[in-house]
Amino acid sequence: KVDKMWELWSRLDRQKSLRLLGPEHYDMFSRLISSICREWTENTLWTDAQETALQEIAVSCAGGRATEGLKAYMVVLIKRNEPASVLQLYDRYLALLEDKHKLFDTELDDESEADLDSKVEGTVVSSNVLLAVITAHAMRDAFADALRLILQTNTRLPSHGIAFAEELKHDPALRTKVQD
Repeated sequence: KVDKMWELWSRLDRQKSLRLLGPEHYDMFSRLISSICREWTENTLWTDAQETALQEIAVSCAGGRATEGLKAYMVVLIKRNEPASVLQLYDRYLALLEDKHKLFDTELDDESEADLDSKVEGTVVSSNVLLAVITAHAMRDAFADALRLILQTNTRLPSHGIAFAEELKHDPALRTKVQD
């Protein structure tokens, strides 16, 4: 599945067609990544090329607001005890969102100040992706970093992360740490 998905993605990239993808296309790729990640077990071995494909597509789709695949891939990294990889993916995702936000700001330069005042300050990221990143910080006992992360975004965390906590059932101690 990963190889065929990457082949299609790469073909679209070579044809300079990725920029033409809309929300439904990003969602389709993101759901496919999520499906692949749900099938992951400790015995699953992805090649370096497959890992790269999953990362590239997941981050690109998340930049297009289809975050299910990125969250699912981050959960695999959490299960593999790779919090640094989760944080690196988050940095790429955040940079992509900030680039899009700057482009949006540039488009608004000619608008009135009243319209500009209504813009949201900061970056809004997916709450599920944010919960995965908080989990990565918790794995490193870096609670101050997790708090800084929350304060730097305009993302409201669900009052209870029950749905995301289910992703951590493989590690009850980590699950408790994140919920606290």
